[in-house]
Amino acid sequence: MTDPLIAAARFLAQQLPWLRHATDAQGAPVAADVFREIGDCAARMRSLVDGPREQMFLGVCGATVTWDEDLNETPRDQPCAGYVFGNTKLGICRACKARWDDVDQRLEGLRGEVRARAYRATQIEEAYGISAKTILSWRDRGQLVPHGSDGYDQRGVPRPTFNVGDVLDLAAQNAARREERRVDRERRAARRNAEMGA
Repeated sequence: MTDPLIAAARFLAQQLPWLRHATDAQGAPVAADVFREIGDCAARMRSLVDGPREQMFLGVCGATVTWDEDLNETPRDQPCAGYVFGNTKLGICRACKARWDDVDQRLEGLRGEVRARAYRATQIEEAYGISAKTILSWRDRGQLVPHGSDGYDQRGVPRPTFNVGDVLDLAAQNAARREERRVDRERRAARRNAEMGA
């Protein structure tokens, strides 16, 4: 029995002479649309075989144009409010199918938005790996000022929120200080070893 993929490929190969001359109702060649559809089908097959790839959230689409079936751009009444997901090279809007290759720029914009927001210490720990206990200890020492609160715990105590940018900056400063101390320790140890060997 012939493999279905081989049979499909043979069938498509037999259609090429016809496809070279085929036109739509307006007289435009249809080959480009057919090849795009074949490419879409191949991409779907790859995703089924490879399994789902990790998709990153890349923000709100914001496309100001849309495309008809002939890929003609038409202005939108309002920017697309759909969500863009993708990988490190390309994002695709799930609502309007707009393609975005400005992935790094979109990620940087999202980081900027998140830095300006306030979350509970446990939420920041989950997202950035900075211990909630450390964040609360910075607050207790006066190094970090709560931004507000987002409700109360079971005991009626307000749950403080902290500006993400402030937490990340403080974590970076602490990491830099730890690195300076480590380098200083290594220098002192190297100097002692040199003196002992002299």
